[in-house]
Amino acid sequence: MTPRTEQQEPVVGAPPSTSMEQPSAQASDRRGPLLLVSVASIVAVLVLWWVLTTGLNVLKPLTFPSPEEVWQAAKDLRGQLLSDALATLLRVVVAAARPLPAAA
Repeated sequence: MTPRTEQQEPVVGAPPSTSMEQPSAQASDRRGPLLLVSVASIVAVLVLWWVLTTGLNVLKPLTFPSPEEVWQAAKDLRGQLLSDALATLLRVVVAAARPLPAAA
């Protein structure tokens, strides 16, 4: 007669017995290509934007400005944009701090 081996029942709420503590090598191997694709996508959009507005003049600057024009305008408005953003943030904080009216 062979001895019977008892299996332990899993504890409810306990993590599975697989090793979840260590990140898999596969996950870290995928980060490199994903980062490369993300950066390449952004660069491709910027290059296409520049080519269509500046290089080929397909899009009129009045309706679709070039990346250089947008960058220059952002630099010129930096102080104004910052003060407007702070004013908006202040309004949000004041509105969030107000108590809501009680329902009747």
